[in-house]
Amino acid sequence: KWRKIHPETVPVAAKACADLADAHEQEGDQDEAAESLRRGLTIIEGRDDDEGGSVRIQLWNRLGRLELQAGKMTAAIALFAQALDLAEKLEDQYQAAGLLGNLGGAYARQKDSSKALHFTERALRASEALGDQIGVARQSFNLALLRLQAGQTNAARQLLRGSHEAAKRSGWREGIAMSTAAMQKLGDFPT
Repeated sequence: KWRKIHPETVPVAAKACADLADAHEQEGDQDEAAESLRRGLTIIEGRDDDEGGSVRIQLWNRLGRLELQAGKMTAAIALFAQALDLAEKLEDQYQAAGLLGNLGGAYARQKDSSKALHFTERALRASEALGDQIGVARQSFNLALLRLQAGQTNAARQLLRGSHEAAKRSGWREGIAMSTAAMQKLGDFPT
């Protein structure tokens, strides 16, 4: 019955599935949320145009985050990578930057520091190129944590300062608080 949707309304129907997933997540039903996202992907399957592709990217990303929360790292990474491939094909730099960060985070949780660093550095560069100060703050912070784990305290301090400054520029209070707390743990006090 999903295949009989008029082609012009396919993106709307797929987005409705994402909205339904939101409701399931709010109720704490991750399985139904994932099923709604999969239903949306089935509806929009094969749509690689700008509108359809953008919706597919969002659905894959959301499903990847649910898999990540469930501890299914391999599945999450596969979904993030699939979404990143399409985002890069469509030259959707904003979604690509976020997906690079998600991949970095997934690899960090999987304890693959080499890939975590690779994707987080790419996410930081992409956020800088876009002028996305929250993205810069978030990815600088994540990269700082990876550098700390590698014993690179000075590099971590520098990244935390960059995170703090970017968070201040954007007015992102949570980012300011996170970077300030991390800097203080390293004996570095922001100005």
